[in-house]
Amino acid sequence: MKRLVFLPIALLLHSSLFAQLNPGDIMFVSFNADGFDGYQIVALAPIPANTTIYFTDNEWTGAGFNSGETFWIWSTASEIVTGSVLLFVDFNHDTNPLFNSQAVADMDPPEVNIGSVDWFYDSRTAPNGNGSGLAAGGESIFAYLGTGILAPTTFLTAFTTDSFAGCTLTGAASVLAIGSNVVSLSGNRDVCVFDNDGTNDTSVTLTCNGTIAQCAAMIANASNWQTDDGPSDQDADANHPNFPLNIITSGTLFPIELVSFEGRIQEDGILLEWITASESNNDYMAVERSATGRDFVELGRISGQGTSYDLQHYQFLDKNPLPSVNYYRLRQVDFDGRKEYHKVIALDYKGPFKGQIASLFPNQVAQMATLQLPSALNTDLEARVYNLMGQWVASFDIPAGTDAYEMDLAHLSTGQYAVLVTMGQQTEVLRFNKL
Repeated sequence: MKRLVFLPIALLLHSSLFAQLNPGDIMFVSFNADGFDGYQIVALAPIPANTTIYFTDNEWTGAGFNSGETFWIWSTASEIVTGSVLLFVDFNHDTNPLFNSQAVADMDPPEVNIGSVDWFYDSRTAPNGNGSGLAAGGESIFAYLGTGILAPTTFLTAFTTDSFAGCTLTGAASVLAIGSNVVSLSGNRDVCVFDNDGTNDTSVTLTCNGTIAQCAAMIANASNWQTDDGPSDQDADANHPNFPLNIITSGTLFPIELVSFEGRIQEDGILLEWITASESNNDYMAVERSATGRDFVELGRISGQGTSYDLQHYQFLDKNPLPSVNYYRLRQVDFDGRKEYHKVIALDYKGPFKGQIASLFPNQVAQMATLQLPSALNTDLEARVYNLMGQWVASFDIPAGTDAYEMDLAHLSTGQYAVLVTMGQQTEVLRFNKL
């Protein structure tokens, strides 16, 4: 049998930290329209105890589901931890199911290896009709949370073999996107499995060292799937792949997806800013500093958002930077104590300057004017000259350590001007008349 492996370790989280599942938290990893019709899903986030997830192969129109196919209702009894693989089989109500030796053809419900599943053939949700199996071509399956079979509130994922012909991803399903949290394969597909190494051996390794969204996108990449198609049953023949898979999972999913981590020097210290695109089980982020880039000490902590799929902006002000190069990094910590270190940035801090930046003489200028600067100034300056119309007419770059700088202003027309001298976030305005 096939193995799907997440490396290196399973990330176990507590369901009490999650109000509900989000799009991409579960993903389809196999599909079978032969023999024991069914599919497998993998949990990329914990599924809380007593959760109900609905599945259907009725097409979504943007406002509701079409009729004529089947709904399946899966209920968890206990918490489903990250990395668990759920196997759903016997969607065609076969007399030889995997888990229930007492099955009766065309009457027994589908089966699942964890929790319980029931089904409704859609004559608008009349229970336990003559249910239908899965089709090799033109099939779409949605997984969603809802207040009922016909009332989805959150679409979690989907699988399709017809690029959603007859479906739409607008309305309540607008969070679903092919290649992001939806697997889309074209043509007749009897047996489909996630298998990104493309070999015919009995084990395939899925290394998921990233965020939930990144892992979901990797699974949703159609080029990472293998199929077996033909006129007879393909789910247990000599050709690769077969169904169901023997799936072993483990893996490291980063608790936060860091978009940026930057710093800037300002008058009151060094301001650090970072943005996350998503967070999972994120308790807090600690800001650490080092003088060497090797030995870091914690400066402070900023609380995380727990679980979030929106952009989050954070700031931390180091009010007492080292008077040299400062190395900063983020240490992210889960609610269960697991931690991850993120990128290191470096900023060269020359120290704050208090008081007047510069003075100008003479203030009646024929040709040359002198900027008098503090002798202790150890940072570069820029001086810009503006006329009364606010037009920038000249500029001068002044290197650190300069105590007097001569500006040649002979080319300026007669009139009044202002010199703006800028150091970091501090600006001083000096005025003169050009004769």
